[in-house]
Amino acid sequence: MASLKPWQNWVDEAASCPPEWPFGTTIIVGGRTWVCLDRGGKIEYVKGIPWVDFLTKEPVGPYGSIMTAVIYLPPQPGGFCPTDGTKPSGC
Repeated sequence: MASLKPWQNWVDEAASCPPEWPFGTTIIVGGRTWVCLDRGGKIEYVKGIPWVDFLTKEPVGPYGSIMTAVIYLPPQPGGFCPTDGTKPSGC
């Protein structure tokens, strides 16, 4: 994986996320928690919606599904620093 973690140790836990999200970002979908540890060529925002790929034995949902998720960015030096292009003081 792009995070240099061995994928075999992260099945059913890791996700490929947009490059705007730092490694360690946590995603909660359908009561399951995932951590961003990889990137990918098709992992991007499409019409404002982030594509995420979950490292699973079984799909989380049909390909291309839009799902409700809670996303937590990991703590950043100087506090919370959003990835939406805004730069509050301390980022």
